[in-house]
This record gives sequence, structure tokens and C-alpha cells, in this order.
Amino acid sequence: MLNNYSLEVIKTFENKELESFKLFLDSPFFNNGNNSESLKVLFEVIVDALKDSNLDFFEKDAVFQRVFPNSPIVDGKLDKLGSELKKLVQSFLSIQYFQSENNQQERDLALLAELRQRGLEQRYFQALGKMKTLDAQDSVEALEKHELQLKLALEEYEWEQQFNKVKGDLNIPNVIQKLDRYYFNKRIWLANVLLVQQKAINLPITTIDRGFNPSEVSVRYVEDHLLFQLSKKIHALLSLDFPPVEQFQQLLSQLQINEKKISREHLAGFYTHLRNICTILIERGYYELRIVQHQIHLDNLSLGYFYYDDKIPSNAFLNITQTALNVNALEWANEFVEAHKERIIGENAARDFYRLNKAICMFAEKKYNKTLEIIPFGSTYSFYHLIARRLELKIYYELDSELLPYKIDAFKMFISRAGNKILSKSLHELHVNFINFLRQLSLSPKGRDKNRSAKMIERINEKKLVADRAWLLEKARELGEGKK
Repeated sequence: MLNNYSLEVIKTFENKELESFKLFLDSPFFNNGNNSESLKVLFEVIVDALKDSNLDFFEKDAVFQRVFPNSPIVDGKLDKLGSELKKLVQSFLSIQYFQSENNQQERDLALLAELRQRGLEQRYFQALGKMKTLDAQDSVEALEKHELQLKLALEEYEWEQQFNKVKGDLNIPNVIQKLDRYYFNKRIWLANVLLVQQKAINLPITTIDRGFNPSEVSVRYVEDHLLFQLSKKIHALLSLDFPPVEQFQQLLSQLQINEKKISREHLAGFYTHLRNICTILIERGYYELRIVQHQIHLDNLSLGYFYYDDKIPSNAFLNITQTALNVNALEWANEFVEAHKERIIGENAARDFYRLNKAICMFAEKKYNKTLEIIPFGSTYSFYHLIARRLELKIYYELDSELLPYKIDAFKMFISRAGNKILSKSLHELHVNFINFLRQLSLSPKGRDKNRSAKMIERINEKKLVADRAWLLEKARELGEGKK
């Protein structure tokens, strides 16, 4: 098999890219070596193999005969040709990226640097002025805007450094101002992403985490900007194990008021953090926020904030489904799951993501045995695996199965082991409490017992971290109604 860089990349090309790369190879400006024609043939061989879905059985000797017909096989000759093709593939990717519609600013900056290096002062400042004017006309706040302003300031510094060394401040104060603005906005954005990660998995606290305190950032040209203000409030809430619900509601209101002042990309990111905070609060028992979260989901779905290349992340998919079921929107949840069946990010695991969300909907419909049949176990995604295991336990409880005690013990052992390796402290506690309360419920005698029901409800509510709290409370109430 001919297995190299070029094959791996070309396998990812869409039809339009295959056609563009063929034109690229046909151009003597790019493909101008002694092996230009052989490279075209090699590419044709690869494309033919792709069409026949036979790339995995791509033998070097067979390829050699097609590229160099009627020639004796020479060791290393095809490998050398493959190396040349690799360089052309890399050039093609670079040019395609550079020429994409989204990279107009990068092209303008590259042209600006080229004009500077050629000493074309008038053309240089015309181009620089045009970029500054376009930037000033865009009043929407975005991290990319701060990055562009920093690059423009650095470009001016390079001009002054090259042609005007003995006069003025070389634009250095402006560079430092733009650098601080970009740095602190980027720094707090990444810090917030890290805080979300730490909520889910067991990550060590690094010196980087301890060394950053947004409240100590007092540079006026950072503090006065909306992006930093919102990121700072999000950081404060994510840093707490138990965020105040009032501060969450204030943040939601402030974000909604300022939506038109923030770039679409940043809005999507802010809403991601907001949804995470809302989920944390609901887990702490603020069930009144469920309808708020569902409305946020509906709004964010309509605006496309969840989607990446028309596909949705698996965790967002799950959260949307669960939230809809929590507000009794069962029909909507089923429609949502089916509509996104082929739109889940996860490649081979996408099918399992769909099945688990479908199983959650079927559980809500009380189709317990059918739910057991489709639950996907063994997911490499720890959060999905935990959901699947809890769902299985809840079904065995509902069915009053004799297997429940054994399943509880097995899950307890799994949580005990995972807690020291991958689960965050709060996620570990959520599941430990779930297991303990489920065991207490399962050991409760059958028949109506109002006192035990009241005590169970009190114990569950006393704990701030409990997985599936609402379901446990429902089962505890049923003890007092004699439904167990």
C-alpha cells in the first residue's frame, strides 16, 4: 500500500477540491518540475482509487506501473514522487486557506507588510488607512476585532522601526494598549473554558489557574469594554461551586440587552457558558430555571448558536433533550431527537449519542423494557456513559427488578474507581449521593409510609449535589402514597 501524507489529505477532499487540485497541478506556475506530468498521473491514480473505494488496497508496484508504464521498478522513485506531491498538496492547502472568503483581513495584512518591505510609503498608508476605516465602521465587539487592532498597531510599529527610528515613540504606547486589550480578553475567555472543563473532569489546578484574578485587572481600556465585563462576570460565577441564582439572572438579562453589540461568535460562546451555569444551578435544586433554560435552548437553536458546519455537539444535544423532558415537552423532545439524528458531531459514536437520547425519551414515556434494549453502554464519552448507567438503574427500580442491588453495587464500584481518575469532585459527589439515595429507596418496605417519605425528601434536599434529584424526589414522594 502507498501510504503517505498526500493520500491522507486527498481522502478528505470534496469533489470541488479534487477539481481545484487538478487545475492546480495543471498550472506550470505551481507544478513546474521535471516530474510535473508524472505527478498528474499519480493524482489521477489516487482519484480513481477513491472512486472505487479501494484506497486501502493501494499497492506501490501497481501504482508504479501506471505512473511509469513500461519502465522497470526502481526503489525509491515512487517515494520521491510522493514527496513532491506532498509539497504540492501542502501548497494547495495553504493557498486555499489564504484565499478563502474568511481570510480577507489576513490577505490585507500580508499585502500591507509587503508594501512596507518595498518601501512604498504612499501605497502603504493608503492601505493602512483603509483597514482602520473599515475597522472603525464595525461597532460590534469581538475578540477578532481586538486582534486585528493589535496587528495594525504592530504593523505601524514595524514601519516606524524601519523608516523613522530617531523620531517619536515608534507607536509603542499604542501597541502596548492594544496588546493588553487583546491579551486580557483572550486570557479570561480561555480561563472560562478551562473552568467549564474542571466542572466535568478531574483536572489538576495549575499555577496558571492560581495566577490569574480578573478582579485585579484594572487597565481602563480593558475594564471599560463589554466583552471583558461579561467574561469577568461569567468567570466569577463559574469559579463558585454554588453560583447565586440572582447573579445568573442578571447576567442573562445583561447579555440579552447587549446582543446586538457583540459578534455572533462571541454570543454563541457566552450562551454556552450561560447554559453551563444554568445546568449547575438546576442540579443544585433551582428547578424554576428549567423553563428558562428551555427557552434559551429554543432561542439559541433558532439563531444557530449550537451548530458547527450544520452539526450539533453531543453534550449540547443531550442537554437540550433532557431540558425539554424536564419541562414536559415530550413531543418536542422526540421531534428534536429525530430531526438531529444525522447531525450529531461524533463520527462513529454519533449513533450511540442518538440512541441514548432516544432512550431518555422512551423512559419518559415509561417504555422501560424497550428503553433497556436501546441504551448504548460502553461509550468512550464518560458523561454519556454515566447517563446510560443511571438510566439503567432507574429502569430496574421502576420494574422492581431483583437485579437492582447487584447493578447498584457494580455502579458504586465504577464511581469509586473513576472518582480518583477522571471525574471532577462535584461530579463524583453527584453520583455518590445518587447511589446512596437509590439504595435507600430500593430498601424501603412496600406500602404507604409517609414518615419515611418525608425523611427521604428532606435528606435529598439537604444535599446540594445529587444526580437525577427530581426523579429521586418523585420516587421519595411515591413512598408516602404507597406506589412503591
